[in-house]
Amino acid sequence: MVETTNQTNNEKVYVTALYYLKKDGREKFEEYKSKVGEIFEKNNGSVDKVIKPIKLVKGNMALPDEIHFGIFENEEHFQATGKDVDYVNLVESYRTPALDSMIVIISIDAQSIVPQEIGDNSKFYAITLLTYNEGQHHKDNFEEYLSKSCTIMPEFGAHFEKFLIPTLVKGNLEKPSKVHLFYFDNMDGVQKMASDPRMLELYPIRDKALSSATLILGKAL
Repeated sequence: MVETTNQTNNEKVYVTALYYLKKDGREKFEEYKSKVGEIFEKNNGSVDKVIKPIKLVKGNMALPDEIHFGIFENEEHFQATGKDVDYVNLVESYRTPALDSMIVIISIDAQSIVPQEIGDNSKFYAITLLTYNEGQHHKDNFEEYLSKSCTIMPEFGAHFEKFLIPTLVKGNLEKPSKVHLFYFDNMDGVQKMASDPRMLELYPIRDKALSSATLILGKAL
């Protein structure tokens, strides 16, 4: 049975999948990856970014082996993929035997006014899973932090690719409030930004607004 994501039928569906491979699962997982794109395309979807995590900067999550970002034109096409016989067979034959576990986060676009860009494989990526503390004022405070930080971060080679609002999570993870994907031109920019006095002033606003935050750095494959 395919679970509903509680999204309207004209909204794009964004999928963030965190994969944990078995020690001997790489070969089957690569076979899955080589075939899944064609099935997604048949249902107006695509895998538009694959990240190899290299470091857990913040949080207590086990570091995934890979993180995939996918997109479907709407809910109907997303549901059709889950029912596609070729997809079901591919999952059963290759993905499931390859994995220890997985977490899938279904989201909609957060409609951020921050300009968004698409990075290439030469960039260093950051994935954040963010959960607000209860209360509208905490959400407002985080949006204040985001608005101010997004005017500073590009000075250090930061670019913003996705701002997502999760609607459903499958796997061992509490549903976050936001998922962000952004990238840096180089790691030197990451380090300089982290110690910038303006950012240091903003971090307490961010931390007070959030009940949990996970930050993963990685490279695009």
